[in-house]
Amino acid sequence: MAIQLNQIYQKSAAGREEIQRRSGAIDARTRSALILINGKDPLAAVERQLGHSIVPPVQSLLDLGLVEVVSRREPAPVQADPPQTPSQPSPDEGAKQGHWEAVKRQIAVRLAPHFGPDLMTVLAPLMAAQSDTDKQAAMQALQAKLALYLGRKAAAKIFEDLNP
Repeated sequence: MAIQLNQIYQKSAAGREEIQRRSGAIDARTRSALILINGKDPLAAVERQLGHSIVPPVQSLLDLGLVEVVSRREPAPVQADPPQTPSQPSPDEGAKQGHWEAVKRQIAVRLAPHFGPDLMTVLAPLMAAQSDTDKQAAMQALQAKLALYLGRKAAAKIFEDLNP
């Protein structure tokens, strides 16, 4: 029987026993192949893990009755998702979104020394903001929270050159 890399093999009862007994009836490469054969992955995937051709070891394992074929059929072809036609953001919107991502990163960098491990909790409303008004409100809330610790002027200085 020709060995095909798209076939899936599993250990037989004798193969599972060989792994436990370590009788020495098979060489190291064949033993490695036996260990990696799991009844789920096709031989091509096992071959990538093994790092060398799997055909000779599998042929030896088949001859000794240590593995058996689980699946001979070809995997079903993967169907591509139908082309979606979402509205692509205009270049201005893409640039605006990129600017907003940069502003969020800059805010995180500036506030990290003040909030430490709680930074992501404090930034949650800012990260979830979608509209410009939500972004402004989130930034004002952050500035107010920071003002409690640093004072109004110091908090305003941290946010002075950041505009969503």
